[in-house]
Amino acid sequence: MAHDYTALDGAIIDRVAKGCVGFTTLCGAVLKHAESLAAHDPAPPWRIVDRRLQALRKAGRIRYQRKPEGWVPHNAMYRAKPAL
Repeated sequence: MAHDYTALDGAIIDRVAKGCVGFTTLCGAVLKHAESLAAHDPAPPWRIVDRRLQALRKAGRIRYQRKPEGWVPHNAMYRAKPAL
């Protein structure tokens, strides 16, 4: 049975769009969405969030940066550059 991750993905994207965020902070912010999916999945809620982060990264929607550490929208590096 396929799950609908639309609400969880939207919550992750919304939280990441507000600023660079680490996994623990992000997981806490979207936990209620993950818990609703965990009722039908043997994995713990944090693992569901981790899987969706990787799926969004592979889809090019978000990326992980090292300095400052955390998840950011994929196009954040382009928005941060000053106009010439």
